[in-house]
Amino acid sequence: MENNLSIIGDKKLPSLVIPGTHDSGSYEKWGPKSVGDIIRGFTITQDESIYNQLVYGIRYLDMRVGYHNVSGYDDKLWIVHDIVRTDVTLRSAAEQVKDFLKAAPKEIVIFDFHRFVTGFLDEKNVEILKKRYKEFFDIISSELKDLMIPFSLGYGVTVNELIRKNKRVLIGFDINARKYLFNELLWPNVRQQWGEKDELQPLIQYFEDTLCTDNKNTLRSAMAELTPTMEGIFKLKYKSLRHLALLTNAEFTNWFSDRWPTCVNIIAADYFLSSNVVDIALSVNHRNSIHQKQFKRFHSFY
Repeated sequence: MENNLSIIGDKKLPSLVIPGTHDSGSYEKWGPKSVGDIIRGFTITQDESIYNQLVYGIRYLDMRVGYHNVSGYDDKLWIVHDIVRTDVTLRSAAEQVKDFLKAAPKEIVIFDFHRFVTGFLDEKNVEILKKRYKEFFDIISSELKDLMIPFSLGYGVTVNELIRKNKRVLIGFDINARKYLFNELLWPNVRQQWGEKDELQPLIQYFEDTLCTDNKNTLRSAMAELTPTMEGIFKLKYKSLRHLALLTNAEFTNWFSDRWPTCVNIIAADYFLSSNVVDIALSVNHRNSIHQKQFKRFHSFY
């Protein structure tokens, strides 16, 4: 962002193309234990830590949280992939974002807590739920409060304004949980454009039907990955999420640079290193900026 402020500085976040990752906290370095392990094959989605994802250029993080009692740990809130707990605590995820933002003072991160699963969806006691959501907020705010963007600034705030105010992390929060926790530092979770398709053509058709028709004044994320079904996993229809990512990621230039460049906002990828999602964001933002300037000059002339 810092290197491209002349292009994106006066833009609002919903008008930018922003590179992101899906299930950003479900990461593990590729290695021998990854081969042939069906659980890892369908729960690990990234090769790099959250901090490293940000260093590579990712600016949208898709997070899911569960409540787990783990022997040897005081923390109870963990990053999860659906019902599967990762090795990453919520506190560790927040620390990684904080460390990056400290190292990069002109960058903005969308830290989107899209879902709260185990210990939340299955908990019926309202007071316990309020306590757990408060615990979530306490951890996030203890690490990031000074940098958190207040919702009162709205979707119309520009990148330059956020950097000038040093408000550089937008915390998306599951809108269904707002009845248990409301705070001006929490934004509604990003609208995920998720086709839940396990084959390319149906996913393409879903994007064709949605990307250019959704409200462009709020944050929205094209979930650019295939979603395996349980039946397909058991019938060995797919090798792993990594192999499915190779199918989608090879299409990113065609989809987001050529086909829908003016419609897409956030692009969330599995195994983002096998894609050119960061380069696409840079080039499309530059191209869109040039087109907008030409459009304004043309209309001012007439």
